[in-house]
Amino acid sequence: MSRLKLAVALAGAMLLMVSGCGDSDLATGAACTADTECAEGKCHAGLCVAAAPKDDGAACTNNGECKSLNCSAAKCASGSTAKDAACLNNEECASGTCENGKCSLKANGKACKGDNECKGGVCASDKCATKCDKASDCATGEVCHSTDMKKTFCMKPTYDKNLGTKCGKDGQCAGGKCYGTTYDAKAWCGGSCKADTDCPPNMACAKQSSGNVCQPRTFCSACANDSFCPNGFKCASMFGGKYCTTACTKGGSDCPMYAECKDAGGGNYVCMHKAGKCVGDGSDCAPCVTSGDCPKSQCLTLNLSGESFCSTDCGSGGACSNGTKCMQISSSGAKGCVPGQKGTPPYYTCTAGISFPIYQKDDIFPDFEMVGLADSNGDGLLTDEKLTYTKLSDFAGRYDLVLFNIMTFW
Repeated sequence: MSRLKLAVALAGAMLLMVSGCGDSDLATGAACTADTECAEGKCHAGLCVAAAPKDDGAACTNNGECKSLNCSAAKCASGSTAKDAACLNNEECASGTCENGKCSLKANGKACKGDNECKGGVCASDKCATKCDKASDCATGEVCHSTDMKKTFCMKPTYDKNLGTKCGKDGQCAGGKCYGTTYDAKAWCGGSCKADTDCPPNMACAKQSSGNVCQPRTFCSACANDSFCPNGFKCASMFGGKYCTTACTKGGSDCPMYAECKDAGGGNYVCMHKAGKCVGDGSDCAPCVTSGDCPKSQCLTLNLSGESFCSTDCGSGGACSNGTKCMQISSSGAKGCVPGQKGTPPYYTCTAGISFPIYQKDDIFPDFEMVGLADSNGDGLLTDEKLTYTKLSDFAGRYDLVLFNIMTFW
């Protein structure tokens, strides 16, 4: 009799075991707690998932069929699993990266859509990079750059190191062409570009008649930090953005004629454009930094006052506006819309607040600089000489200086 009871007990136990195995028939997409419960043998993130899950964009009926664990509108869509959570596929993670079984951020150089996807903290030009505030934040051989003056990131330069150096004429720029008047101290080595990152940080990819060219940044150029500005300039917040300017003394005369010394906040006095903006709407006489700020015209600079403004090409029939008139602006015969004559003797300005006479007692002038070739070795030749740069101040201790009235306007 005891043997009979034991046989019945064993049969009951086997019945219970078989009954428990029935849970392994859970379909893909069903809620689960263990692999053994799922028909395809895998329980992940609380769901029975397919042994061969589908890529994003594939047709689906439930989340468990997709690598992303997200079936939306009958198609596998991007996943949303957070950083450090367990994962099986890249598609499952919000960052798009599953490493060592956990969602992680993307390495530099990986494709991205947002900063939150990147280990380096910034997504720039659709690729992950390391965020920086200054050049010292970056590895050796890298620069701290920007595409929009908002996000700054480390990058390896692809531009020629010669860009931005001074030149006297073409042939002296290994990586490009010499832009500016021949033997002008302001001439620079520039190269073609498509974006600011094709140029050093202190240069911008600017519109020129020959196309986009790397051009030195100057007063009122957009910037992200001081390294984007010329030597002696700083990047300051004003007019709702950040622009290159110089520090100044309250009540002093150390700003350009078209600018005034104002508090940028916290007693930080800098030179600000009297127009109340660095870049205008592109119309005639509107302030500008490069011709790219003047979509339908060009950016000219008045040598007399130093101010830059948009000017319509009126030689080809363009009409002048905003009180400007059509005048010849170069020896080649080109004509542009320039501010009308004011005062006696005449002077020209687009910026309100510049009074006549333009040059007054105690005005501070930028140090005049000349560039040329000198026969330093006495062989009678200049072809073997390097460019020589001389500032007016170099002679101040040895000679009396006389300022001549040189009437050039732009």
